[in-house]
Amino acid sequence: MFRMLLRSAVIGFTIFSFGLTPAPHTDRSNKAAVGFAFRSPAFDKFVSDSYRVNSGDPHDFYRWFDETFRKVAGSSANDFLSGNRTHIESLTGNDRVVAEMQLASSIHGIVRKMLPVFSLERGYEFAEAERHGKRQCLLQSTLTSSLLQSAGLQSGIVMIYRKPDGELSNNGHNVAMLRLSDGTDVLVDCSSRSPFVEHRGIFVRKPKGGYLYVDPIYHADKPGVIKGYVEEASHQKISGSRIDILDNAFLNSQFDYYRAERADHGVMDKTSNASGLATSITFLEASVRECPNNPLAVYVLGRAYKMRGDRDLAKTQFERARRLYSEYGWIPQSVRTAR
Repeated sequence: MFRMLLRSAVIGFTIFSFGLTPAPHTDRSNKAAVGFAFRSPAFDKFVSDSYRVNSGDPHDFYRWFDETFRKVAGSSANDFLSGNRTHIESLTGNDRVVAEMQLASSIHGIVRKMLPVFSLERGYEFAEAERHGKRQCLLQSTLTSSLLQSAGLQSGIVMIYRKPDGELSNNGHNVAMLRLSDGTDVLVDCSSRSPFVEHRGIFVRKPKGGYLYVDPIYHADKPGVIKGYVEEASHQKISGSRIDILDNAFLNSQFDYYRAERADHGVMDKTSNASGLATSITFLEASVRECPNNPLAVYVLGRAYKMRGDRDLAKTQFERARRLYSEYGWIPQSVRTAR
């Protein structure tokens, strides 16, 4: 279940009072903080963590953002988002849904132009966005969702495990999800030239706690629009009210996961060494502390321990990872066979 995430969204240095729920807020059903409108405390944490790891001043990101957004969009972020918000709130019914999708499409294009360099290596770092125009799936989706939230829309992050062509991955991609005012959903993917992509399997949060693998059911005559879901494990059809965006603790965990994954000579590097592996383990242990139920982080921490020679620790992580994936409804083959 999505919730309206904002009471006041901070854009640049201007505060807009939107009369909605604060962002971030605590989901009272499971105590999970969700929501990260642009320049909210939760979004600021994403940025400041990046500059803490990479050195520098987080304010540099916001100075870069304000200047680059204006060049790309032709107006300030304040004017762009508040103008679109006012326009959308004046509409009802299908006209409002169309305007919401148009805004998502516009933000998709703006983010891609602001960040022209797709990079798996460091594109998850806000510092790299500011310095080199880099983006990766988590950063681009976080930025997209933060702007949609700041315009008063219900948006957040989900992970992809089955792509449109059916190819499976172990939570290998992140996209923004937008809940439209008619209760349907769309996936906004800045890795694609087209904004709305029909991914076939997504990893989401359950409103009452925990996570879930589900398969979207798309409208036959509305490209990209999700009308419902099927649970991967049970094949039971469920409504959109039974799923929610990933919580902030999970997202913080995922940023640290990518730092571990892409560490020089680390856990995923074919030329791994003791120093690089130690860096990966530091970030993976942080990732698991931030969200103990992030199954990918738990599993890869086991791989790192095994590479270091700690087989007992690795076995514990692999067993825990299998339990988590099983609970959520799908176990990747690499996790099934990990020992």
